[in-house]
Amino acid sequence: MGMGANVRRKVILQLLLTLWIWGNVRVSEGIWLNLPASGTKCVSEDLHTNVVVLADYVVVSEDNSRLPAISVKVSSPYGNNLHQKDNVTHGQFAFTTQEAGSYLGVELELKKLEGAVEAIHENLVYLKIREAELRTVSETTNTRVAWFSIMSLGLCILVSTLQLWHLKRFFLKKKLI
Repeated sequence: MGMGANVRRKVILQLLLTLWIWGNVRVSEGIWLNLPASGTKCVSEDLHTNVVVLADYVVVSEDNSRLPAISVKVSSPYGNNLHQKDNVTHGQFAFTTQEAGSYLGVELELKKLEGAVEAIHENLVYLKIREAELRTVSETTNTRVAWFSIMSLGLCILVSTLQLWHLKRFFLKKKLI
């Protein structure tokens, strides 16, 4: 029994040691991206300060005929350029984070463009509201001008009728007719 107890203790110790190691080992992640023929993909990760980041990247072609080249850019949350390569099919980079935040590639540019699009959208909404107000004013003015024209025409007809009546009376009184 003494020998079986030692084996059990060793197994339990190995199991506890394995569980402790698995609990303290940091996990790494792999990412697979499908890139369009023309365009950009952005990947961001929130990191704390003093974290070592290691990355390898490889371009794989679907038709295996030729490897397309890509441009890779890594920048810090404050816009510092940490890694940039153009027209590459594979590569690697490593850095230690100096500031906490979201580390990205193209997300900063996309956020700038998103802000510009929102400003344009707000401007278009303002112009649409302003155009509706001006259309209402224009329709009101058009209605008023139409009524003024009708009243002017009516007044002209009334005045010409009165002139005819007066002239006819005048000529009858002078006995010219």
